[in-house]
Amino acid sequence: MNMDKFLQNNNVLKVLAFIIACILWVIVHAPATPTGAASVVETFERPIHVELNKSMLVTSVKPSTVKLTVTVSAINAVQLSSEMQGVEATVNAIGLSPGQHVLHVQLQGMPNVQSYSVDPTSVAVNLANKMTATFPIQVSLANNQAKIAKISVAPKEATVSGKARDLQQVAGVVAKVNVTNNTDGLWTNTVPLVAVNQEGQAVQGVVVEPDSAKVSLALAGLQEHVTLQPAIDGTPAAGYAVAGITLQPSEVNVYTWPNGSNKPISSLPVPVNVNQLDSNTSSKVDIPIPSGVQSIQPQQVEVSVQIEPASTKSFQNLPITIENAATNEQIIFTGNPAVSLQLYGPVSLLQNLQSSDIGVFINAQNLHPGVQQVPIQVSVPRYVSVASLSQTDVTINVREG
Repeated sequence: MNMDKFLQNNNVLKVLAFIIACILWVIVHAPATPTGAASVVETFERPIHVELNKSMLVTSVKPSTVKLTVTVSAINAVQLSSEMQGVEATVNAIGLSPGQHVLHVQLQGMPNVQSYSVDPTSVAVNLANKMTATFPIQVSLANNQAKIAKISVAPKEATVSGKARDLQQVAGVVAKVNVTNNTDGLWTNTVPLVAVNQEGQAVQGVVVEPDSAKVSLALAGLQEHVTLQPAIDGTPAAGYAVAGITLQPSEVNVYTWPNGSNKPISSLPVPVNVNQLDSNTSSKVDIPIPSGVQSIQPQQVEVSVQIEPASTKSFQNLPITIENAATNEQIIFTGNPAVSLQLYGPVSLLQNLQSSDIGVFINAQNLHPGVQQVPIQVSVPRYVSVASLSQTDVTINVREG
């Protein structure tokens, strides 16, 4: 009965409610770690990242790093190192003018720890106006052993930025490659780009964008100074003839595939179309690449064609000579040993042409003994042709001994 009266007392109930509320508050706000758990203090060093406008650049940051002292419970210290890897120390220089500025260090990505401190809390940042220039990317060979037929670079240009005094030293941007003749075919690699001065030395204090380029080299054997020969195609207009053809250049460099046969090439034909021409003309012509050749440099040639009025000129009773006869053979003409012919060509060449400039002959190589007919061959100066010939073959008797 006394207990019922005790519980019915409002003052007693209020006291009990207050005691229970205090107990609950202590439970909710108690630390997550066990009572008496130790704390761990660790230090980390982070570089300073400067946020700034694209038109500005950082010339110096002093100091360039800050020390972070972090206090964390022992139970959370295990993952602290990995969590701190994502922390970045930054200073905000956006909108600031050139010169020195003392800026407050801010931390980005800081994990949940008991406490931390930053030393120093501010750094001195020097800013300057960024100057830029664009340069074509040049490929520089680290040795002279490899023979290069073709070079391609992507991209073809790079932008160099920095202070004006540093940028003035930059003469170009190079990609330095190192290949040898042991490399077959096509060599392709991503090569770092370097800004260099007139002496080819790297220029410090500038930034090259992009910082690398894809370089492809076609390696080849080199045969220099191959002569070009015009190969006439077509016929000039009626009453006109070709009086001369000039090729500029008259020689080119020929690059063959590595590890190929690399047979010497004495000359290369250049097709020259003279069809229906009645006046002088000049044009650029691609040089055909023959089998076994990788490339030709230069790839084009300037072709100049001289056209003149045409005429004819006749020569009578030119003796037929014998070429390539064996020492133990005797060749006797049983037919007419002379020919008459008419030549066709430009007036300037025909008017000075003599019979001594014309060769009429038979080739006695590999003839068998006995009477036989052999073809008559005629050699004439370039741009002159045989319009008619009194006979195209001659009868001979070949005797041994």
